[in-house]
Amino acid sequence: MTSVRTLSRAEAARIAVRAQLLTADRPGDIIETVQSLTVLPIDPTAAIASSVDLILWSRIGWPYEPADFRRLFREDRQIFERTGFFRPMSDLPLFLPLMRKGPRSASARDWVAANAGSAETS
Repeated sequence: MTSVRTLSRAEAARIAVRAQLLTADRPGDIIETVQSLTVLPIDPTAAIASSVDLILWSRIGWPYEPADFRRLFREDRQIFERTGFFRPMSDLPLFLPLMRKGPRSASARDWVAANAGSAETS
């Protein structure tokens, strides 16, 4: 039998702050931060700075440069995008079985079928 423990508001807040990496101990780099947070939301409508940049800067601090994240995503391929979130490449094996099944929605399957082979021509 599992015992139930009720948390005070202060305990719950302390756990939430630590889980979001907002304590005094800063993560060492971008990959460590993404792995610890699990995901970073993609925000295509950012007016000032993307949510990714704001989240990473608030965790890592002044050493963080937005160009570093873009390099890890576009060139080094240590981060990938899946369903509106950036994830560390170490999580990719968790998603491969589902990804191999193909798109779940009919409209996405239709798009894939209509665009099959277009990657080879571009």
